[in-house]
Amino acid sequence: MNNNICKYSIMQSSDLVCHKFIYETTDIMKDSTTSEHHILGIVTNGTGTVTINGDASVIQPGDLFSICKGDVFSVCGENSLEYSYIAYLGRRADELIERMGMLREERVIPAPEGMADFWMECLKKSDNGNLDLFSEAVLLYTFAHIDSLPVDDKTDVVSKIMTYTADNYTDPYLSLAGMAVDLGYDAKYLSHQFVRKKGIPYTAYLRSLRIKHSIFLFEQGMLSVKNVAIMSGFSDALYFSKVFKQEIGVTPKEYISSLIEDIS
Repeated sequence: MNNNICKYSIMQSSDLVCHKFIYETTDIMKDSTTSEHHILGIVTNGTGTVTINGDASVIQPGDLFSICKGDVFSVCGENSLEYSYIAYLGRRADELIERMGMLREERVIPAPEGMADFWMECLKKSDNGNLDLFSEAVLLYTFAHIDSLPVDDKTDVVSKIMTYTADNYTDPYLSLAGMAVDLGYDAKYLSHQFVRKKGIPYTAYLRSLRIKHSIFLFEQGMLSVKNVAIMSGFSDALYFSKVFKQEIGVTPKEYISSLIEDIS
């Protein structure tokens, strides 16, 4: 069933023209084409791939994607992909693209919490008489949230994550959500940037760091699995043993036995 919502603005301005505000549920943009507008989109359901100038990125619910005028692009659905997008032009549009350095570099970033719902609410309320106001409001509201991120966030956020983790990884309550509050970022954004830069989820990185610390403690002569688990950031010794075996290939007790054998 085709549930597309396509609305076009009849208002024109040399500063900012929001030409289309569309909710897309088909693969209408699956074929590569050169964009005649700047496009800002947000994924509301399913997964897919956006390819811009030959660079493909996976998109999922909550992701924003940015296409600039003149880009060769395609958007392909893989699992019931649905997304909304605004096509815009004008002098101010060019200025906004220049200002949004992160979107020019990343092209796909996670949207702030609730942003997709805001887009859909505005789209449903818009008509030919007010579409220019709603689409411009959505565009500027979204850009304002992106631009509110600290400047160094665009280049140094992963370093901040790793520094914070190095200082706190033995805390069993450490989480990306708590870190985001302390550092002043959106947790979803931190997760996205970490995976993009390091190639693994943050949780996997944290587990590995804790296991490496537990090995260090074992090698320093600490032989209590429960105590080492706690000192390495695991509140549950059984879970620690499970993760340890997944990472190292043997249980903590087996690892301790091998250390004792080497010594004797």
